[in-house]
Amino acid sequence: MPDLFSRARAGLRCLALCSLLITAPAFAGPGGPDHQHGPEPTATALPQSPRLVAVSEAWQLVGILKGGALTLYLDRQEDNAPAAGVTLDLDIAGRTVRAEPQPDGTFRIPAEALGTGEVEVLATIGGAAPDLLVGTIRVPGGAAAPAAAHGHSHALSDFLHRRVSVETVLMALAATGVGALAIGFLFGRRRAGVAALALTLLAASPVAAGPGGADHSHGPETATAEDGDAPRRRADGLVFVPKSTQRLLELRTRRVALEETARRVTLAGRVLPSPDAQAVVQPATAGRIVAIDGALPRRGQAVRAGDALALVVPLASAPGDITGAETLRAPAEGVIASVALAQGQAVSPGQTLVEILDPARVRIEAEAFAPTALAPAAAASIEARGTVPVPATLLGRAPALRGQTALLDFAPRAAEHGLEIGRRVQVVVELPERRTAIILPREAVVQAPNGLPVVFRHAEPELFEPRIVRFEPLDATRVAILAGIEPGEQVLVQGALLVNQIR
Repeated sequence: MPDLFSRARAGLRCLALCSLLITAPAFAGPGGPDHQHGPEPTATALPQSPRLVAVSEAWQLVGILKGGALTLYLDRQEDNAPAAGVTLDLDIAGRTVRAEPQPDGTFRIPAEALGTGEVEVLATIGGAAPDLLVGTIRVPGGAAAPAAAHGHSHALSDFLHRRVSVETVLMALAATGVGALAIGFLFGRRRAGVAALALTLLAASPVAAGPGGADHSHGPETATAEDGDAPRRRADGLVFVPKSTQRLLELRTRRVALEETARRVTLAGRVLPSPDAQAVVQPATAGRIVAIDGALPRRGQAVRAGDALALVVPLASAPGDITGAETLRAPAEGVIASVALAQGQAVSPGQTLVEILDPARVRIEAEAFAPTALAPAAAASIEARGTVPVPATLLGRAPALRGQTALLDFAPRAAEHGLEIGRRVQVVVELPERRTAIILPREAVVQAPNGLPVVFRHAEPELFEPRIVRFEPLDATRVAILAGIEPGEQVLVQGALLVNQIR
């Protein structure tokens, strides 16, 4: 019987030692780049395809070696538009290769025509604007197989270097605590030497697991690949847009220059009916409303001056008796804007029952919060979302302030203005002051992720640099750049909103 207990105790000792040795690799060395052992993916940027870049005063040439061919993008320098009606010949190591035009507007030559290594290419452009461009491209010599050189993995090594989650580490801690208690209980003082040996093996086992890979991580990494030719915003803030994407988004640029323009101010305004195009219908006597031929006027109904709208019969009249009735007539031509009457309604003299407006004859009441010196013939335009700018004329200015603002009246010059009465608009007024500024389309200025206004400078054929600018609106379609870019720089004027969304 004592022999049986001795064997059982020896078995428990072995079980405790095995538990500690199995769970110990969970504490192995630093894990990932931040010394953690979780399944953290690491982003792996794929290399960019070899490129040929050549630039002149008139042309941009970008060649991308991919898929067994060199695809060439030839764009005009002045506006980044694809070349049309030109030929492209490449001189490579003394041999002339004609680049074949493609239906998508690109040119192409086989990759075999380049050779390998550092290759200098002389591009000759023929057509209306002939030119000569020189560039180089590094062509890889062969397919590398780095994975085969470092592919020595073994089952035991894979097991020891596996990634261990946080949950596994916590379980290992619990198991180690239980194992430590078991050692103390089973070995006691008389087995101090065996306990010391167990602790030595426990301390040595993390060393066997090693620090893992080159980044101190354990086990195969979960990599998220990023295409090197995909549009992206680089760490330095520049936005990489490959030529293929530029063609798809139809990005266009312009070389900016200083222009003389008048200083402008933008005022908040509201469209109101013109006083001479507004009329009301009011009865002269008291009575009840009676419809003419069973119909009463309705909102939106077009009327002419003198049209009969309703009858007002005396209050004492019997039903159906219209003797002595007053006929309500439209005082002016226009469209009924509001109706406040019903069959049998009792009305009093001077009560407004119908309002008539002429939607083509309006005025704009604008508010100026700062003293503004406007010439009587100052040029102005009315802008509203969804409509084209409407030229306007200053009618006058109120001599008194209303709520610390000066009221100014404007009238559209065009009869077909499309401005709805009651709509909020902006009035851009030209001031006498003249100055020089860089004029750009309004769509060229976008809001950066930090909230600041930026434009994109075309720094390289496939790189756009965001520039913070200070600007003022000129009209609904143009802005004046006051600071942030210099004359002579190439700026993106079409597609800036799409480039700004690239992350």
